[in-house]
Amino acid sequence: MTTDPLLQRIRAHYDSLNTIGRTADGGFTRLAFSQEESAAHDYFSQQAHLLGLIEKRDDIGNRYFLTPWSCEKHVLIGSHLDTVRNGGNYDGVVGVLAGFEAIRLLLENPPAHPTLNFGLVIWRGEESAPFGRPTLGSTCALLGLRAEDLKRSDGARTLADALRKEIGPNAVEVVLGETPCLQQQERQKISGFLEIHIEQSTVLETQKVPIGIVTSIRGPIRYSATLHRNSSEPEGKPTLAFARILHTLSHSLSRILLPHEDLLLTCGVASTEKASPHSPLRSCGGTTISGYSELHWEGSPFPEECEYIFSNVCEEFGVQWQYLSTTPSHSSMAFMGRFDHSGATPMGINYRKDANLAASAAILRIMEKFPEAPLILNAPNDKTSVSFLLEFRGNDKSVRDKHVETLLLEANTIAIQSGCQLNIELMADIDPIPSLSPDLQNRIQSACRDLKISHCSLPSGALHDAATVAMAQIPSALIFIPCREGLSHNPKEHANNEDIAIGIRVLHQVLGTMAIQEPSFTEREVFA
Repeated sequence: MTTDPLLQRIRAHYDSLNTIGRTADGGFTRLAFSQEESAAHDYFSQQAHLLGLIEKRDDIGNRYFLTPWSCEKHVLIGSHLDTVRNGGNYDGVVGVLAGFEAIRLLLENPPAHPTLNFGLVIWRGEESAPFGRPTLGSTCALLGLRAEDLKRSDGARTLADALRKEIGPNAVEVVLGETPCLQQQERQKISGFLEIHIEQSTVLETQKVPIGIVTSIRGPIRYSATLHRNSSEPEGKPTLAFARILHTLSHSLSRILLPHEDLLLTCGVASTEKASPHSPLRSCGGTTISGYSELHWEGSPFPEECEYIFSNVCEEFGVQWQYLSTTPSHSSMAFMGRFDHSGATPMGINYRKDANLAASAAILRIMEKFPEAPLILNAPNDKTSVSFLLEFRGNDKSVRDKHVETLLLEANTIAIQSGCQLNIELMADIDPIPSLSPDLQNRIQSACRDLKISHCSLPSGALHDAATVAMAQIPSALIFIPCREGLSHNPKEHANNEDIAIGIRVLHQVLGTMAIQEPSFTEREVFA
C-alpha cells in the first residue's frame, strides 16, 4: 500500500469513476450527452466544491471550476469524460483528474500574489463515435457548431434529442444559432489551455519516457474507395489491384517525403462489410491500424509454398499468422497485428503491426508464384470488387494535400493497369494544428528539467480538445503520458498511477510558474 498522498488520491478517484458506465466485460460506456457522462461530471463537481472552486456551466453543458482569486483572466486545464462504446477509463479521464489534482496542489501552497486564475474544464462529447463529429462541447463553446449537426444520429437518438434530454432545450437553440456559446468577452478571458492525455500509441512506452510534449496535431483526410473489375477487362483482379495500391503507396510515401515532412498512411478497413458480427474484422475502423485481416483461397487448400510466404511476411511486418479453416474446397488464414490509432502511431515495423499491409505483401508474392490464385481478401461484397478506406494524416496541410494528390493519381494508374476502376469519395478533411503554443511547450520542458523528468517532443496523431481550443486562437498545450501497449478505445486501455502522478507534478510545476508570471505569448498566439 502506497503512502504517497497523490497516488492515494488517484486511486480514490478511480474507485469512484470505475462505477460509472461499467460494462460487463470491464470496459466503459459513457457516450456523449448521456446520463453516464453527466454522472461522471457530477462526481468532479462534488470534488471541486469540496476544494472551494467556483463552478460555472455553459449552455452546451461544459463545466468550469475556477480558483477564487480576484484575477481578470484564467488558464483552463482539463479534458473530457465521455467514452466510445465499451471503451476505457483513461482516455480523457486522465486529463480531467490531472487538472483537478494539479489545481489542488497549487491551492495547498498558493502564490502570494497570483496573476491568473486557474480552472478545471470538463468538455462534453469529445468522442466522435456516437454522432460522427468530434469535440462537440469545446467546439460549441469556442467556435460554434452547425445547425445541421443537430440531425446527426447515433442510431437511437439525434444530437438534438440528446441535448434536449440531458442538457436542456437551450442547448439546441445555441447550436441553431451557429455561434459560440461562450460570449466573446468570456473567451477573451481565457489566457491558455493545457491538457494531459494518454498517448494512444507506444512511442513513450517504447522509449521509456514518461512525458511527451506535443508539438503539433495531425489533421486527417479520409477517403472511401472501391475497386471494380472493368467490364471490358474480364481478367481484372480487384484483390490484386488493392494489394498493389496499398503496397506501392506505402513505399512511395517513404520515398517522396523530405526529412522534415510528416505524413502517415493507413488503410484500416478493407472489405469488411459482410464479416460476421463476432469477427475480429468488425474491430477494423477508419481511424485504426488494421490489427486483423484474412485471406481466402477458393476451390482448394492453400498450396504448401504459401506457408513459407506467410512466415516471411510475418517476420517482415511484425505480425503473426494462423490457419482458420482448411477443406478440399476452401481454405482461409489470418494475419494478426495490433489495432493502434492510425494517426498517433508512427510508420514502420517498430511501431505498426499492420495486418492489411502484411496481407497485401502476401497477395503480391502468392500471385507472382500462382498468377491465377483464387485469392479473396477478408469478406468482400463479391469477387469483382474490393472496398476500403484510405486515411492520410499530417501536421502541415499543404504538404499533406500535395503528397495525397500524387499518391491518389498513382493509385488510379495502378487500378487501370490491373484491369480495374477505382472510385474514390472524400469522407473527411480536417485541418492540422501545425504548432501548439511554443511558450507553453517551453514551460513544460522547463518543468520537466526542474523536476529531473525525462521527456521528448512528438506530434499528436489523434484529435483532442486541445486542437479545437487552438483553432479558437487560444494558446494551447498537450502533454502525453504512456499507456500500456498503446491501447485506447478498448477495455484494456490502461495507464499506471505513477505515470499519471508524474504528469500531475509536471502540470503543477507549470501552473506554479504561470501563477506568478503571466504568460507572454507571441502576436500569433494571442487570442483576438
